[in-house]
Amino acid sequence: MIKTKRTENSKTQNSKMNDHIYRLRREVIDLIYEARDVVSLPRITVRITENHETMLGCARMNDNILWITRRAISAYDLRAIVYHEIAHAVFGAEHNESCPLMKSIRGKDEKLSKEFCQKALRNIAK
Repeated sequence: MIKTKRTENSKTQNSKMNDHIYRLRREVIDLIYEARDVVSLPRITVRITENHETMLGCARMNDNILWITRRAISAYDLRAIVYHEIAHAVFGAEHNESCPLMKSIRGKDEKLSKEFCQKALRNIAK
């Protein structure tokens, strides 16, 4: 029998899947494929969640699953959020306030370039 992974999260509630949520999820998955060009990644389970008052995304450490809020997809630096959560989910990276990608809190206007995100993820993966 195949065991399935629990995809619930105590901090957020998974969104009900519909065409709109599938499109949002596709945006996140496309960024995971982009990250796969720079580092070797396993299959990562992605869930889109309802908005949270303080959180844009979260991951289960070393367990290849991440949750991204709807708000993160529409209004923030999505690439940086996804790469940040990949670092948690795949590599078990902790928050690091000296690394812009792994800061626990980033301002809405603190955009990180694609090149910076890829370089930071590559360094975390080492």
